[in-house]
Amino acid sequence: MKYHISLRTHILLFGISAICFITGVFLIIYGTISLKDANDKLKRANSFASLNTVDDTDISIYKKNDLFQKSNILHDQNLTQSSPLIINYLMTLVLTNTNYYENYNSMAQNAFYTLENSLTDSNTPSLLQIISFNQLKQTNSFISTKANVYMLVILTYFDNSPSLSDLTNSLEKKSIDILNFVNMSKNYYPSQNDNQNCGCFNKQPCPHIQPITTTTTTTTTSTPCTTEPCTPNILIVVDTSSDKLSKELFNRQKNFLQYNLSSSLDFTSLGYCHIALASYNENVSTKYSFGSITTNLEYIQDIYSMSQGTGSNLTNLFTNLATITPSCSTDPISTFVMISEVDQQDVINAVEPAKIVAKKGNLNFIILGTAVKKSDLKPFYFANITTWELSACDENSTITFVKNNLLCPQKCSSSCTSGKVECNTIIGIDTSTDILTQNLYNTTIQIIQQNISAQIQDFKKIGLLSYNSDVTMYYKIGSIQSSLDFNTKIDSFKTHSGSNLKALLQFYVSLLSNTNEPLSFITFISEKPTIDMEVINYANIIKSKAQLNFIILGTDLKKSDLKSITDSSIYEFEFGECNVKGLVGAFNNFSTCNVLCSTTTTTTTTPTTTTTQCVPHTVPCNPNLIFAIDSSNDKLEYPFFKKQINYLQYNLTKTFSNHSYSYNRIALASYSHDVVQEYSFGMINNYLEYIEDLQNMLTKNQSKGSSLANLMKNLNNMYPLNSDPISTYIFVSEINDYDVQNAVDEAKKLKSKGQLNFILLGTAAHASQLAPLQPNNVTTWLLSDCEESYIDNFISNGFVCYIDCGITTTTVPTSTTSCPEKVKVCYSNVRIYVDSSNDILYSTLFDQEISFLVNNLTNIIPHNLDQLAISSINKDYQYQKKEFGYFKNKYQLNNYLSSLKQGSGYNLSDILYDLYITKPNNNYPTSTFVFLSDNTKIDLIKSIKWAEQLQNNNNALYFVLLGTAIKLSDINELKQTNSIIWQFSDCSEEVILQFFDDNFICNYECKTISTTTTTPIPCVDGPLQCNVVIAMDTSNDILIPNLYQSTLNVIKQNISQYIYDFSKVALVGYDSQPHDFQSFNSIYDRNHFNSIIENLNQHSGSNLEALLKFLINAFSDNNHMSYIIFISENQTISNNINNLAQKLVNKGKLQFIILGTDVNPSKLLPISSSPPLFYNFGACDITNLTTTFQEYLNCNNICSTTSLPSSSTTTTTCRPITESCNPNLMIAFDASSVVLDDHYFEIEKNFFTKNLSAFLQNDNFYKNNYDYVALIPYNNYVDTSFTFGKIANNAEFITDVDSIKQGQGINLTNLLKVLDRQIPTNNNPISTYIFLSNVTDDDVQNSIETSRNLLKKGSLNFIIYGSTIQPKQLDPLYKTNVTIWLGADCQINNTITFIDSTRICNDYCYSSTTTTQTLPSSSATTCPQTQINCDSKLIVGVDASTTILSQTLFDTQISFLTKNFTTIIKNFTMVDLAYWNQKAVNYKTFDSIHNIYEWQMDLNVIDKNFRQNGSNINLLLSTLSGYLKKYISVKDFKPISTYIFISNNDTTIPSSVNDAHYINSLGSLNFIILGTAIKPQILQQLVPLSNIYEWEVANCTFDEVLNFIKKTRSCYCLPTTVTSTVTPIITSTITTTLKPNLCDVIISIDNSNDTLFIDEFKYEKEIIINNISTIFSDFSRVAVSLYSSSFTAKNFGSMENKNEFIDFINKSYQHSGTNLTQNLYNLNLISSDASNKVSTFIFIGTKDLTDLKNAVISAKNLENKGNLYFIIVGTYVTKRDLVGLTLSNNIYVWDFANCPISQLMSFITKNSICDSTKTLTTETPSDIKPLFYVPCKSLLIFAITTSSDMLNEDLYQKELDLFTKNNIIDEDFNHFERISVATYNQYPQVAINFNETTSLDEFNLKLFSKMQKNYLKGNSLTNLLEGLSSEYFFNYDSNLTKNYFIFVSNLTFNDIKTAKQYANIINQNNGNLNFIILDNTDPLIFQQLNGKNILTWSDDASDTVSDFLINYIYCNKNKRDLLAIAH
Repeated sequence: MKYHISLRTHILLFGISAICFITGVFLIIYGTISLKDANDKLKRANSFASLNTVDDTDISIYKKNDLFQKSNILHDQNLTQSSPLIINYLMTLVLTNTNYYENYNSMAQNAFYTLENSLTDSNTPSLLQIISFNQLKQTNSFISTKANVYMLVILTYFDNSPSLSDLTNSLEKKSIDILNFVNMSKNYYPSQNDNQNCGCFNKQPCPHIQPITTTTTTTTTSTPCTTEPCTPNILIVVDTSSDKLSKELFNRQKNFLQYNLSSSLDFTSLGYCHIALASYNENVSTKYSFGSITTNLEYIQDIYSMSQGTGSNLTNLFTNLATITPSCSTDPISTFVMISEVDQQDVINAVEPAKIVAKKGNLNFIILGTAVKKSDLKPFYFANITTWELSACDENSTITFVKNNLLCPQKCSSSCTSGKVECNTIIGIDTSTDILTQNLYNTTIQIIQQNISAQIQDFKKIGLLSYNSDVTMYYKIGSIQSSLDFNTKIDSFKTHSGSNLKALLQFYVSLLSNTNEPLSFITFISEKPTIDMEVINYANIIKSKAQLNFIILGTDLKKSDLKSITDSSIYEFEFGECNVKGLVGAFNNFSTCNVLCSTTTTTTTTPTTTTTQCVPHTVPCNPNLIFAIDSSNDKLEYPFFKKQINYLQYNLTKTFSNHSYSYNRIALASYSHDVVQEYSFGMINNYLEYIEDLQNMLTKNQSKGSSLANLMKNLNNMYPLNSDPISTYIFVSEINDYDVQNAVDEAKKLKSKGQLNFILLGTAAHASQLAPLQPNNVTTWLLSDCEESYIDNFISNGFVCYIDCGITTTTVPTSTTSCPEKVKVCYSNVRIYVDSSNDILYSTLFDQEISFLVNNLTNIIPHNLDQLAISSINKDYQYQKKEFGYFKNKYQLNNYLSSLKQGSGYNLSDILYDLYITKPNNNYPTSTFVFLSDNTKIDLIKSIKWAEQLQNNNNALYFVLLGTAIKLSDINELKQTNSIIWQFSDCSEEVILQFFDDNFICNYECKTISTTTTTPIPCVDGPLQCNVVIAMDTSNDILIPNLYQSTLNVIKQNISQYIYDFSKVALVGYDSQPHDFQSFNSIYDRNHFNSIIENLNQHSGSNLEALLKFLINAFSDNNHMSYIIFISENQTISNNINNLAQKLVNKGKLQFIILGTDVNPSKLLPISSSPPLFYNFGACDITNLTTTFQEYLNCNNICSTTSLPSSSTTTTTCRPITESCNPNLMIAFDASSVVLDDHYFEIEKNFFTKNLSAFLQNDNFYKNNYDYVALIPYNNYVDTSFTFGKIANNAEFITDVDSIKQGQGINLTNLLKVLDRQIPTNNNPISTYIFLSNVTDDDVQNSIETSRNLLKKGSLNFIIYGSTIQPKQLDPLYKTNVTIWLGADCQINNTITFIDSTRICNDYCYSSTTTTQTLPSSSATTCPQTQINCDSKLIVGVDASTTILSQTLFDTQISFLTKNFTTIIKNFTMVDLAYWNQKAVNYKTFDSIHNIYEWQMDLNVIDKNFRQNGSNINLLLSTLSGYLKKYISVKDFKPISTYIFISNNDTTIPSSVNDAHYINSLGSLNFIILGTAIKPQILQQLVPLSNIYEWEVANCTFDEVLNFIKKTRSCYCLPTTVTSTVTPIITSTITTTLKPNLCDVIISIDNSNDTLFIDEFKYEKEIIINNISTIFSDFSRVAVSLYSSSFTAKNFGSMENKNEFIDFINKSYQHSGTNLTQNLYNLNLISSDASNKVSTFIFIGTKDLTDLKNAVISAKNLENKGNLYFIIVGTYVTKRDLVGLTLSNNIYVWDFANCPISQLMSFITKNSICDSTKTLTTETPSDIKPLFYVPCKSLLIFAITTSSDMLNEDLYQKELDLFTKNNIIDEDFNHFERISVATYNQYPQVAINFNETTSLDEFNLKLFSKMQKNYLKGNSLTNLLEGLSSEYFFNYDSNLTKNYFIFVSNLTFNDIKTAKQYANIINQNNGNLNFIILDNTDPLIFQQLNGKNILTWSDDASDTVSDFLINYIYCNKNKRDLLAIAH
């Protein structure tokens, strides 16, 4: 029966609706007026409400619904759909547990911002109205400052509103509870009638309700549903990744799951068969399926057993989770995944397997920390997401989230019928022309119009759009009426380029809210799109509400390309007619939708918890404050960014109020990659300005990047208005390690001003990353509200001098003064475990450990001895320990330490447990130090737990590893802090002490210091920066862009580094006129300077005169002016320029820096203050430029001079000389890995390659007799590859050591047996040295007899390496000496001394020599003591090398010279300063330094600029010698004392003797050794030992070095007592200068453009024109050519002068291709005077390998005419390419970037003169020894087999002896040009080429070396003969017969057979093959090779072989025996 509503009823209802609507409008207007009123109260432009002051007392409402019960609500259920879609929520909210505010406005302001910040993203209302506030203080006596704030609010949404569930979650995160609400979306409005009570609307009191529960109310629909009762299945997935989760946060997650979640959800009642667990990182590490957990204990243990690993892989996780099914029920699974990091590609890949998991129930993510944003998980659109910042106070909201998402099946009754219906369909047509041609586009349109349109039933359900680079036309659903209308609209579409899928999908998303009907999008697409996260997110949004389908047109796009944005809804159409039917079918499927009826969910309630915290006692210091706000959006989401600023605005201001802070003492900055905004000190004057400035930062919003380095540079430029310290607080959400390194210096500056504190936001940043900055304090804010009080306290700590929350209270006097100096105060407790085990520590080492502690411990304990506990338990003495509080004084402590006894060692877990239960008597943190020696006692699994306990709660655990039996890797899993190794050496004790000191837990406190006021000195004596004017040449006439930019880069990167006061720098650019002028005080800093330089633009022209006029007028008469002008273009120096320049010179200094080669320096010299400087754009020019530029910057004030004391002298004696003896040295290298790890193995190798090799190289005998040295590496096996006679020189010794590899095992018995078999190459005794790291007692017993044999041969010495072996273990062996080397650097000297002193013969001294010098000599009478003067001149050579010299030692050297050395200098003009490394520079000569300030400045320049690699003492001494020879000829002669600092064992020392003796003869030459890399004995060949001082910085003071200098400084008698005579020594030679035999010169230039750029070619031409042309005077003797693929030349005599030469070069251009062969051929044709030699210089930059081979003959012909030289231009051609054309010495590499022009000029000059002078001498010819032989006219080629696996060692040695022991070549043989040798194994190599050796010794040495180098596996005669048959293998002379002697062994028949083809080639080319068989191979098989002779070498046929070979070498020698040669 239907009911009909009358018209009257309609009118009545309509009237009621109108009244409600008017009432609602009135309410909104009323709220708006209230908002305006609140604006006046709070002074905010966009305020929040009308604020009603409500009394806190007499609240009588007891039910939370009273408010709404007292409100009369109207409800009209008959509104039409056309009513405006306005959704209003009227809510009563309570902000729980917030701060109590006495001031009402402050309370309201805080509540409003908290509410506003919680409503973000989709929850943000269109209008927010707060009708009333009420604040109720909590009555809990423990929290007297907390309150609850009640708010009545209206949230208004237009069009789209959030679900109530989302809204509730957002509010709950901010601790805002919803007490009740009315959904006004159906036009609910509260009544405003006068007779009705509207509660808080009209100043009525709000309900006083305690926030016990949080209620979430389910939204209801018209379809009723009921939830069926079930026991939900819960799958919990634990994040075990260590990438973002620190161990502390990981444990917090575990504890939450173990205890809080399980108890809150009552898992025991639920039943553990309904609980499943999994954990994941890179892999799914554990998985406990449903039913596998049975009890609470198992559940806790399963989570406890989970451990961390690296990585995170969601795809792998969900693939595994998809296999988990319930075991106890069929109810849904609620899956909760904890997640701390994501990879976007992994997220995309994980979507599909995650859907499978979600379909089993639901999927929920709990984000841990802040490194993951909710937006990162958008592809999981089907999942629920919450964030837990991992703070304890947020746990309840996480528990609520879990409860709300536990899923049970629901049963709903609905009128909705599921099924398929026709969709509303929007068709997107691709109109892009990128892929679709017009023909294909027309085909597509035709098919849509003719075929698809026929399938459409209702065109009103169709929408159309076209798209290309954007959506171009759109016809919405309902706008198309018919098929004709459909086709007409399609015809209107226009094609265009471009295709943008992202824009299309974004447009689709905008259409989703406009329809409630099923919707399908069908997109035609032809071009492969770019798919990023935005595209995927758009696609997921569309698929959640509609269908997304694609029809691919053509073949450019594949289905797989769209896989990430849609599943199977894709059809591929390839434009074939057969495809049309499939396309129509696909369209029908795509336009059909499934209707599914939806369900609703239920809600739960959870209790709310509160927390309290300790408030420490503080004493204020009142520093200035800087707050740096992180505005990066890389890790910090906007709500968190906003929370950060709100905290500073509203929480921190209370702290300021409490400390009575003036706001002009506060500075603010916001930063991301750069500083975004800043407000320095004095810019903020009051509270309102502070709030406003922070609001501006919020408005500025976030940006990409984060740089602490850039931030701190800016912060250092903030200067307070007072002298108080600055406390800096930096909020940071992400840290880049590289950026931290760049910020170290700036951090030091900030710390020097006060404190540097960091507040880490979220979990992405870790405190350990900030360690290089050494901040004062670091804390983490996980961005939850309940932690804000912690941050308050942290910041307050920066305001205080002392903080104490512990048991003991320390009262510090209140001070209001600043903290000018801080002292380190360490209150930490100290536990020490003393290792008393005797398993490894023998008594000597244990005594050394105890001695170290007794001597040092009382000096380093940071506070009181009662805060020290010591344990030394072992199995024999289990109670050897003393608790905290036991020790009272150092005597008691030392007596106890001395009483400790050794016993068997405990396991480490027992030791750590014993330390853990030793508790301190206070709450201070504890540092625990554990001494350990034995790795066998480390039980890792059990130890980890106690190690972690010892590190909890800010405590620390450290290990001191004793000796080598334990390694750092053994404890890696236990340590999170530093550990150190002590090798028991005395010299390393300082390192251990520093380790202790660094690792006590300390604070810095203010120290009271006294200050005095001094009168400032008006004049400062010393250097200062000039007022510098830099004029930059911006002309483009000469400076091409790349050269110009190169100049700018050098100014920015190099020159600007030396300017320390930019206010004294002015800049101007000039070309035709000056421009871009920057005066003094206008440049702020280096960045500003560099930006100005970078923006100087080039123009044409160059006007020096205009520039000089400008400079004169631009500046007043300032003092200390320096004008620096860069100039590139030649200028005419007119009288005007001369006059202008003179005016500038009168004002200061005028300097020119010439860029390039166009300007002649001689033109500028008359107008400049000093010679102009060249800069030729090469890297090697930069140092000279920066050095000279520093001189231009420096001006001097000289106010006074200082008189310094003199020194005295002593005499020295020379040590006696003993007889020399040279035993063989056999050294066994320990290469075992039993005890030695990589670290100690490398130390041993370094000892051999650096120290031992230096010892050998610097011994006059061994450096030339390495065949006396055997190097025997060993482990379980012994390697004799480097035995006696197999090491040729020092370089090979080092190479051989470097090639040694570690191996398993160690066998002393086997080693000694092998050593006993080694035979030296002479009869001298053998000194044997064995490095030994480990040995067993059995091994020692088995070695006794062999040790006796070795001892008989000379001496047997053991060097125990490490601490594993006790010396007494070697007692059974026969031996000479035993020593211990623990691997310490400071013991190296002793180890070398041990080797030196234990040789079988005594060491010897160098014999002295007498040298006569041609220089002034003086004879002096005896001088009275009173008349001796010791103020000799001084030369100081600073060691600036980085090869050996550490930065610490270098700094010590500079410090000594800066401070101590100056105390003995009276007159600085008598001091010369030099520095040296691979270069040597006499930096400041005598008379260049005038006072101490200049001296210190010069040392500082050396310190900052001139350190580099290398060491060349010969270059330094020759430089000083050359200078002194000129100096003493013009100066009065005083003694000169020279002091050279030296750190490296320099190979040039032997060649420095003459220069050293000369310098020493002028006074004294002295060396001060820095470090231990060089020994005094090495320098003894230059000076006596008394002139050498070893400065081991750790063991001596500066005074001792100073005393050495005083003792060795030369003294002399005053002139009145000196009689000087000059005795010259005259050497006469008869020299006749002949007419110079100058060469004719050919210059040939490669003008190919294949590899040389046009700018480079132009530069090359300029150098030839401006520089090289100046070498020649007679151009008639110069020829020049250009070559590429073509050839052009000017012959000799065709050019009369330089201009013609330059003109030819100027007109040259580049061409493609190259033909060196043709060029050299043509150059041979150029005619010249046959009597003149020709020097040919070929510039070459391009190569063709075939061309190079073809050019050989022409190159040889040119070389025969004189000399052929190649100049390589650039880097494409290498020296190796040209060695076949000329000698390597005739090749010069000219790299534009690295080589100066002067070197190129020198190369050409030197080689263009054949003979300049000839010296005539008369010689008496000596008797000529007659030759005893006649060389044969043939070549001899020997091929020696060196196979390591096919030839035994005896045969290999026999081959070697045949040649090197003079068995076939006697000493009188000297025609080695006809002999060559090849060595072969699998492949042949040239050992000695023809013409390579000239003597027997050289031949033997090279052959020995090359045979050893090619001692490899394999044996191939085929490969050998193939090589010998090649004309390029040797330098053959094809006109001579070639006799080949090939030694063969162990060949295969097949190898001989395949070698036949190459044997035939050799035989056919004038060659004779002779084979010498070394084994029992049948000679007959060699007959197929047609050899001339075949000889078998047996043991009794040695002479036969010798005679056979001699017969070919010496044609006239008699044979020793008849030859038995097999054929």
